[in-house]
Amino acid sequence: MTTPRRVAFESLLIVVLLADAMQAVMWGGVLDAEVLEQDEGSGYTWDLEYVSPIVVATVAVAIIAVLFRRRYPGTAFFLTLPALVFSAIVPAAVALYSVARANSATMRRICACFAVVFVLNTLFGYGKVVRWWEPENWDSAETGLQNINWLVSSAAFAAAPAVLGLLARSRERRAALLRTVQRTQQRENELLVAAALARERAHLAREMHDVVSHQVSLIAVQSGAMQVTLADPDDRDRARVIRTLCRQTLDELRQMVGVLRAAGGGSTDLAPQPGLGDLPSLVHRSGIDAVLEIGVEALPAAVERTIYRTVQESLTNVRKHAPGARVSIGIRCVGGNIETVVRNTPGSGPVSRLPSARYGLRGIAERAEYLNGEFTAGPTAEGGFIVHLRLPSSPVSGREIEDG
Repeated sequence: MTTPRRVAFESLLIVVLLADAMQAVMWGGVLDAEVLEQDEGSGYTWDLEYVSPIVVATVAVAIIAVLFRRRYPGTAFFLTLPALVFSAIVPAAVALYSVARANSATMRRICACFAVVFVLNTLFGYGKVVRWWEPENWDSAETGLQNINWLVSSAAFAAAPAVLGLLARSRERRAALLRTVQRTQQRENELLVAAALARERAHLAREMHDVVSHQVSLIAVQSGAMQVTLADPDDRDRARVIRTLCRQTLDELRQMVGVLRAAGGGSTDLAPQPGLGDLPSLVHRSGIDAVLEIGVEALPAAVERTIYRTVQESLTNVRKHAPGARVSIGIRCVGGNIETVVRNTPGSGPVSRLPSARYGLRGIAERAEYLNGEFTAGPTAEGGFIVHLRLPSSPVSGREIEDG
C-alpha cells in the first residue's frame, strides 16, 4: 500500500542513490584511468573524459535493482554487488537491509551477505586508495591506526544494514503476533458473550414454558369446560372465544420459545407470520365493534407483520382501557408511505385492571424505527385514543424483525 510517508522515503532514497552514483562515477573514472594528479593545494583533479561507461552501467543497474528490492530482495542484493567495486556503497547497504528484513532469509544467508559486502567494501572502497594490504602502509603507528579504523568502519558499514533489517523483521513479527492475539481475544470475548446470551435465553425459554404456558393452558381447559357446561349461548360463545385465544397464544408462545432456544445459532422453522390477510379474523375474534378498511394490496412481509402487530396491540389496549368503545382501523397508501390509523372512542364499560408492563406501544415504536418509519400514539380531544403508524412501502433496513 502506497502512503505519503512511503513516497517521501522513496524520494529521499532516490536522491541519496543519485548522489552516491555521482561520486562512484567520479572515483571510478579517475582510478581506472590512473590519472590521479596531485596539485599542490588543490587535491585530486578530475575530468569528464575519464568517465567509464562500465562504471555508469554498473551503478545504473544497482540503482534500478534497489527499486525492486521489496519484491526480489536476493536478486537486488546480488545486482548491487558489482557497484561496490566502484565505491557505490548505498545500493548494497539498502539491498542488504531488505535481505535481512525478508521473512524468507535465514541467519546463514544474512551472514554470507554481510561477509560479501565487508570484503568488497574493504578491498575496493577506501582500500583502493590507501592500499592497506601493502606492508609499507603498516610501518608507522599513524598509518596502522588509520588502517585499523578503516577495517572497523567497513565492518560496521556492512553490519549496520543487516542488524537494522533483523530488528525491523522482529518488530513486524511482534506486531503480527500482537494482531493475532488481539483477534483471538476479540473472538473469545464474542464467544463468551454469545454463551452468556444463550444461557439467558434458555433460562427465559424455560420460564416462559413452565410458567406462562402452564397458566394459559389452565385457562384454555377451564374455558373449554365452561363451553360445555354453560346453558346460556352467549356465555358459551364467550368461552369458545377465550379457548380459541388461548390456543393461539400457546402457538405463538411455542414459536417464541423455539426462537429463544435457538439462541441465534441458526434458522428456526416457524409457522407463517401474520399479515394483512389475517386482520379481518383478528378484528372478528377481538369482539370489539370495529370497522376495518384496507386500501393497499400485498406489501413486504416485515411491513405487513408490523401493521398486524400494531392493530393487535391497539385492540388489546381498547379491551383493557376502553371497553365498549368503537374502533376504526384504516390502512392506506399516502405519498409512497403506508399509513395505519387506529382510532377509538371513549369507553362505556368498566375498565379492567389487568397488569401491564407498558411494553406494547414501545415495541411497536421500535419496529417502526427498524423499518425507517414513524409511530405516534396519544389521546384525542374527544377522550378517545389514536395510534398512527407510517412505514415506507419498501423499507430499507439491515435488521430483520423477529416476533416475540
